[in-house]
Amino acid sequence: MRKRVTVTSLVVVLCLVTTGCAPLLREDQERPDRPRLIDFRLDAAAISSGCPVHATLQFKDPDADAVQAVMGWVHKRGTRTVDRGVIPLSIDSTELRGKASGEAHARLMFLQGGTYWLTVQVVDARGGHSNVLERRLNVFAQPRSLNCPKRSDATG
Repeated sequence: MRKRVTVTSLVVVLCLVTTGCAPLLREDQERPDRPRLIDFRLDAAAISSGCPVHATLQFKDPDADAVQAVMGWVHKRGTRTVDRGVIPLSIDSTELRGKASGEAHARLMFLQGGTYWLTVQVVDARGGHSNVLERRLNVFAQPRSLNCPKRSDATG
């Protein structure tokens, strides 16, 4: 069974994973040369299916060599896990690379209703992983013809 998750303009098709509850993202032991996530924000706690939600990752990276941000997700309906997976976040590379600190932004879209547990981390050029931060997002199933609300800020 396949479900779709859209990140920015990229549609990533992920297969249903039915194995255990192992952590989706590997968290390395904290070291001074590894990137560190300071904050992970979503611009809404709940959205309608098919509407975008904007994510902001605030990070510090002493070596300024972060190359990628990844997101693990678990989709639940009630207490039942429906889907889970890990995808790279589609983030402009200039928001991460060569920066000792800053913010990176991603636009996410979920097509199925339910509760999503989202975990994010940053990976550096040597394969070192940052800490992992988590947020919950409620997605309400809506008809595809629904008009999504406009963002009120200028980061659009």
